[in-house]
This record gives sequence, C-alpha cells and structure tokens, in this order.
Amino acid sequence: MDAKDKKFLLDTNTLIESYRRFYSFSIAQPLWVFLRSEVEAGRVLMLDVVFDEVIKGNDKLSEWTGSIDFKPIDRRSNDILGRYAEVMNHIQNSPHYHDNALNRSGWASVGHADPWIVATAKARNHVVVTMEAPSIPALGNNQTSKIKVPDVCNGLGVGWMNLFETLEYYQFSFSGSKTGR
Repeated sequence: MDAKDKKFLLDTNTLIESYRRFYSFSIAQPLWVFLRSEVEAGRVLMLDVVFDEVIKGNDKLSEWTGSIDFKPIDRRSNDILGRYAEVMNHIQNSPHYHDNALNRSGWASVGHADPWIVATAKARNHVVVTMEAPSIPALGNNQTSKIKVPDVCNGLGVGWMNLFETLEYYQFSFSGSKTGR
C-alpha cells in the first residue's frame, strides 16, 4: 500500500485520552476539526464498537462523535470475524500472557473494542492509532494479564502508531492546516 493510501483506525483511548488529558475542545479546536474532516473523508476510520464506547460518554466528546457524518465499520463483517479468531488465538497461545489474560483484561468480552480493532486492521491492512504503549519487551520472560493493543499488533504484523505519530504523518499543525500528504 502506498503511504498516501494509508487508512488509520482509531482506538477508543485515542479519542477519550486526547479529549480528557491533552486536547480539550476549548484549547485544541483545530485538531478536532481536522479529525472530523479525515473521518468524514474516510481516511481515519472508526469501528462500530469504538463509536458505541465513545458515544455513551454523555459529554462533549460523545456529542462531537455523534455529529460526524460517517458510517462506522461493522465489526461483524466476514473478513473481520475471521481475523478476530486469529487475534484471540494469538493471545491464548502467546507465552507472554497468563492463561486467564483474556478474561482479566476484558478482551474476552464481545463488546470490548480492542480485539476488534486489531482484527479489523489485520483484515483490511489499516494502521491502528492507539495511545497505549507496548509492554512485552519490558516483560522479558515474565507473563502478564494486561493485554496491550501495540503488543498484539506487533505479534500479528499489524501497523500501529500513537496519535502524535499520526499527526506527524499528516504534517498536522495547530494552525488548523495540513502542510503535506
């Protein structure tokens, strides 16, 4: 895939953490205008389960999300369902996770967005945008029950970036303009 054809799939925490910690609407309006335009143009994507998680927030972020003119990706598509099983098997067979990691982390819940995000990105060759950081390299030979999206992406050959890297890719500036791509 040509770099200019990349599609970015948002993790729930990218929106929520950005809104709550870094980029409130009152101080970073250009970012939210930019994200809206990229979602509406189909270059930045949102899965139905991510949309559902954000919209239930009953805050300005949920209002903003609900006002975007787009159709979230349906996670029940056949290509995604097949990759979902692959994601879950990868975690179950990984030496890095405790036997009960899927249940303890919430990843076993059908409504939990993280495995669906990785499955969708794997199925459709999208790049996941998450604010999580990988933890497996720091584990050494130890195991954990905390499953991190970047670790699963790395294990399955799925591309991922954090929001800051994604904004750099787009050469976004807070003046509200894109300078490239």
